[in-house]
Amino acid sequence: MPLRAWGHRLAFVLFVAAAIALIILSRVDHSLTDRLRQSVLDVFAPAITFIQEPVGAVNRGVAEVRAWIALRDQNAALLEANRRLQHWRDAALRLEQENNQLRDLLLTSKEPLQNFVTARAIGDPGGPFVRTLILRTGVDAGIDKGDPVLGDNGLVGRVITVGRTSSRVLLLTDLNSRVPVLIADSHVRGILTGDNTAEPRIAFLPQSAEVARDDRVVTSGDGGLFPPGLVVGRVTEVADGLVRVALATDIARQEFLRVLKYTPLVVDPVPQPDLAGPMRMLAPLWGAAKDAPATGQSCDGPSGAAAGTGNGIPLPAQRPADARGAEALGGGTGAPPAAAMPRQAAAR
Repeated sequence: MPLRAWGHRLAFVLFVAAAIALIILSRVDHSLTDRLRQSVLDVFAPAITFIQEPVGAVNRGVAEVRAWIALRDQNAALLEANRRLQHWRDAALRLEQENNQLRDLLLTSKEPLQNFVTARAIGDPGGPFVRTLILRTGVDAGIDKGDPVLGDNGLVGRVITVGRTSSRVLLLTDLNSRVPVLIADSHVRGILTGDNTAEPRIAFLPQSAEVARDDRVVTSGDGGLFPPGLVVGRVTEVADGLVRVALATDIARQEFLRVLKYTPLVVDPVPQPDLAGPMRMLAPLWGAAKDAPATGQSCDGPSGAAAGTGNGIPLPAQRPADARGAEALGGGTGAPPAAAMPRQAAAR
């Protein structure tokens, strides 16, 4: 037992002495120390490689097992999501068919198909008070001022200036942006107002509006400048009459944007009826009525007064019903029937 203890102490002393010697050598001769270190690595490199091979194999096996477990869980989650999506797909097809039938019954006008142009965002010349983008598309591609601009998930702004091959987009977060919106969950209308922050606010809401967090916000189509139903975002803050919206599209991450070729709705003025034509047609009759005698007699004499209307315009004379009956029976002022004349002569 004492010999073993002395052996341990001697080994400790030798290791300490070797460490001190190496430190001194590294300070005195760097090249010698580097050659010695490299020689030691060359000796132990095969052993280290031999030890690392089984350890690496075990680590790779554990990683494969974990990947298989994660893949199985992911496959189960995807199957469940596919089942739910299949259910919603059937419901959407049924609702679409029912909606089309109701539209046909109500003779509702169909919304026009919306074409779009995809363009690259090539610059952001905006400053601390301006939120705009430059798109690599313009009049040559059919872009017009006021066209809505969409990202991957929803509306981001509208075109404000157009050139031949470029156009400028005013973002929803800009201080000058105003967009009519609709809170889809409560059907409340308002104006999405930019204030140079990441989350614009909704202004001009009714006093009795019921708005909650996570409510969907879409374009309302009021004014005809934007098509209705474009996704804008979700409500994130409702406090003291202030409603803020988190946009559905992260504008900073958008490299390509879509420009809708949308024609704004223009309401034609209601045509006013032309009253000059009928008045010109009635002018001769009105003049004849004023020039007629005040007694209501016509040009035919007193008999015309009986058949007239009192304003000088003659009407067809009508015989009383009893006079017509008397004539049918042979009486009245007309001549008696031929069958009655022989009876009168025989009586005389």
